[in-house]
Amino acid sequence: AAGGLASTTFNLSGLGQDPAALTISPNTAVAKGNRAVGNTGDTSTIFTISNGAGLATANSIDFFLSGNTGDFAITGGTCVDDNNASTPAVVGTQLTCGATSDVRVQFLPTVLGGRTVVLEVGVDGDTGQADSASITGTGTSSLTTSDTDFGSVNVGAFSERTIVITNQSSSASGLLPVILSGTHSAQFSVVSNTCAAASVPAGGTCSVVLDFLPSG
Repeated sequence: AAGGLASTTFNLSGLGQDPAALTISPNTAVAKGNRAVGNTGDTSTIFTISNGAGLATANSIDFFLSGNTGDFAITGGTCVDDNNASTPAVVGTQLTCGATSDVRVQFLPTVLGGRTVVLEVGVDGDTGQADSASITGTGTSSLTTSDTDFGSVNVGAFSERTIVITNQSSSASGLLPVILSGTHSAQFSVVSNTCAAASVPAGGTCSVVLDFLPSG
C-alpha cells in the first residue's frame, strides 16, 4: 500500500544433526582389588572416551565421580583430535567428531573396607547424555605382619618369635606401640619392639619380639 513498508523475504537455513554421543570403554565394573589405606602410588585405570556415534562436536566434556568420591581421583588423561594432536584431557576440552580421549581414575583408599565410585562423562554439562563405568576397591590395613603363629608349645615351656611389620602406605607410620589383648594375652609378652622406637618409613619394616608361655 502507498506509504507502507515494502515486504521482504528472508531465506532461513539450518542442518539437523545427531548430538554428540560419548561412550566410555570399558563400561563394565572395574575391580581394583585390595590396596593399603594411605598408599598413593599410581595404579590408575585408563578409560577411553569416544565420540563416534554422534555427528556434532562436544563443546565441552565433563567428567563426574559419584559414590565414595573421597577414595578415588581423576588423575589426568589425554585428548587426541582428528589430526592426531594430543592435549591434556580436562573439563572443557573440546572433543570433535570421531575423536577419542582417555581419562585416568586412581583408587586412593582412605578407610578400610569396600569402596565404589561411578565415572560419568557428559556433553556440555549434561549428565543426561552421559555414559558411565563403575570402579570398586577395598581399603586394607597399611601394616602387614610376618607369620604370627607360634605353633604347638608344651605347657611350662616357651617359644620366642620375631614378627616383622611392614608399612605398605606411602607415608611414615609414626611410632607403633604393641598392646596385647584377648582372653589369653597373659600367656604372651613383649621382649622388644623396634616399631615403638622410631617411625617406620613408607615401605619400611620394624620388628617385634614376643614370647609365648602357655599356662594350660
